[in-house]
Amino acid sequence: MKNGELGETEIYIADSVAQVFRDYIKNNRIEVTTENDRKPFLTSSHGRLSKTTMRKDVYRFTRPCVIQGECPHDRDIESCEALESRDKASKCPSSLPPYALRHGYITCKLRDGAPSELISGRCDVSEVVIEKHYDERTETEKRELRKEVFEGISKETNEGGYL
Repeated sequence: MKNGELGETEIYIADSVAQVFRDYIKNNRIEVTTENDRKPFLTSSHGRLSKTTMRKDVYRFTRPCVIQGECPHDRDIESCEALESRDKASKCPSSLPPYALRHGYITCKLRDGAPSELISGRCDVSEVVIEKHYDERTETEKRELRKEVFEGISKETNEGGYL
């Protein structure tokens, strides 16, 4: 999405995620065709969801009171200004902006041991930009992952009788 048609690529989607998409299309998506004869995935009764609407929704649905049902800031949920309207959801100190989802996803995959090269292809971002802007791991986390990977390689090599 970020780089338009230049960023389009085939990606693997787990069956469980694909089912969520199918359910959304079947139960919630409003059929819309744009002036360019495209059929956007995220729609409302007004057409394609705008960036502003998506941003407000991310703020709205990342508030801890929505996710956990309680406020970590000792606010009264009934009178919290962040719950007054969808326009004020960003007033919650814990709500997240949309870019946090991308950062979080990329960092999660790096923590899981996915190579930057594969993340780069899936997320349409260069390895240099991943390293500079998206990788939120600590140096300790990076060291521990390197240790796990190299120990795994050593075990495989030793078991194969090559050393």
